[in-house]
Amino acid sequence: MEIKFQGQLTKKQFFKSVTLISRPPLWNMILRMVLVLGFLVALVIYLVPFFLRGSLSSMDQTQLIRYLVSMAILLYFIFIPSINSYITATKLWKDPSVREPQSGFVSNLGVSFHSGNNLGEVPWENFIRVRKTESEIVLLTSDGSLSVFPEQHFTSEQDWKTFQRWVDLKVVEAK
Repeated sequence: MEIKFQGQLTKKQFFKSVTLISRPPLWNMILRMVLVLGFLVALVIYLVPFFLRGSLSSMDQTQLIRYLVSMAILLYFIFIPSINSYITATKLWKDPSVREPQSGFVSNLGVSFHSGNNLGEVPWENFIRVRKTESEIVLLTSDGSLSVFPEQHFTSEQDWKTFQRWVDLKVVEAK
């Protein structure tokens, strides 16, 4: 059995897909947030005595600057996944083949792509990461190729459901 897909991604869909596939795991984001909140609490506890005194010595000012620089570095650490996914999406979107209409077939063996004059087949074993929403599935291969499958690229609801089941059964995420 083969399922046909066909469509063209919008810039918004593509950027959303890159963000979805490159997002760190939930536990990682929670850890990042806990670190920032902990650092903010420590910063407030540290700053309160300085402001209660009214004036800051040059040593206090140096320490304050050091803490503020540390906070900026920590905020960068928190937002780097979002920054990197935006930069990656921007670079990839410049490639004309990404903006071309995509079509192909999904089968029990894998995915066959037709894009412009390019043909390609990717067996299920080559996909190492999957991210899903209600209306989209994003797959990443071991060589870094991104495949985006919005629900509207499939001809029927039944085809979409079958594709979802195949992804659930066939794609084994790398650890």
